[in-house]
Amino acid sequence: MAETAERQRTVLRAPRVDFDLSALALGAFGWLAYQLSWPALASILAVPEVGGVPAWIGLRSAFFDRVLGWTGLPYTNHIHGLVGSLGQIRLRDGPAYDPQLPWWKYAVVGVWLLVLWSIVAGAISRVYAVRIARDESIGAGEGLSFSISNLKQFLLAPLFVAAAAALFLGLAAAAGAASAIPGAGPFLQIVMQPLALVAALVVLILAIGGIFGLPVMQAALATEKNGTLDAISRTFSYVFTKPVAYLVSVVLVTVVAGVIAAFGAALIAIAARAMMFGASWASDPSAPIDAARAIGGGIDVGMKPGGVLGWPQVEKFDGLPVMWVYVAWAITALATIVVNGYVLSYFVGGLTDTYFLLRREVDGIDDTEVYVEGAEASLGEPLAGEPAGGGKP
Repeated sequence: MAETAERQRTVLRAPRVDFDLSALALGAFGWLAYQLSWPALASILAVPEVGGVPAWIGLRSAFFDRVLGWTGLPYTNHIHGLVGSLGQIRLRDGPAYDPQLPWWKYAVVGVWLLVLWSIVAGAISRVYAVRIARDESIGAGEGLSFSISNLKQFLLAPLFVAAAAALFLGLAAAAGAASAIPGAGPFLQIVMQPLALVAALVVLILAIGGIFGLPVMQAALATEKNGTLDAISRTFSYVFTKPVAYLVSVVLVTVVAGVIAAFGAALIAIAARAMMFGASWASDPSAPIDAARAIGGGIDVGMKPGGVLGWPQVEKFDGLPVMWVYVAWAITALATIVVNGYVLSYFVGGLTDTYFLLRREVDGIDDTEVYVEGAEASLGEPLAGEPAGGGKP
């Protein structure tokens, strides 16, 4: 009797994300650029205010509603909510938040966000890839230089996946068009509808691998130097070969990132309340309400917009309380940038470590293997940097 074949089972390991100051700086830069992008895009694209909602909030909400809603993928509403929570402004649904923009404006927003993500996530992934493989910390400038110099590859990988998905989606649409041919349509549908289902399956696989596997794709490009197709191949291989390990790692990283974001928000809120309570002793109860709240209220008025990188309203303050508003605003804004920068760096770093875990499990490649600038890459296996003392990698 033949022995039962051994099946390789998934090994679940928690991603490890070491604190790295360069990654934190890149995350802070990326989050700040992301936040400042929306007002700039709203101004460039001439987005109108609708229902009293600021144009940039309406643009951001409408963009994610349209793009994520159009894909029809599961859990995209959670991604929408996560983006809103990281921006410190809750995105609300409803017609008042839809500025009714033409499709090309959404395309402009999508292209810019992809470029920004490629630069920032590519730089953070590179920092963590070198740290994981060589236990070295490269500078934020070196990480940015790497991502910018390889920006073409970082952009081509997701665009290639999107183009392939669009092609098969077009084939499914063509099947529908053939089924509508007068007379012959119902007979052609017998063949065309199964073909449309096959095309839709390919589209779904490409969309899931491209959207949910995008951080791993960035990590592959930051680790290897074998080009766009190799990064796409590795991403889909790892995501679909070890889906349980990948999903568990993504969930763990996302949950921890959410806890860090909540902890940072609570830290800022507690500091604000404590300072307002402590400053209330100097208020004059007999003074008009605005004047009575000038001291403690100045802290509140400065901290609230600082948490969302808005500009404080100081019209009701005169003299020294104006300074309290701006000091509270500046310190709160800085703390918010640092907290959200760390959340972003942790998320990208966790997915980079996930890539290394999956690469070892699927391809058996050691964690010390990483591409080093100046060395030539092969299509067979990634390159390892020479140890500090020389010798074979």
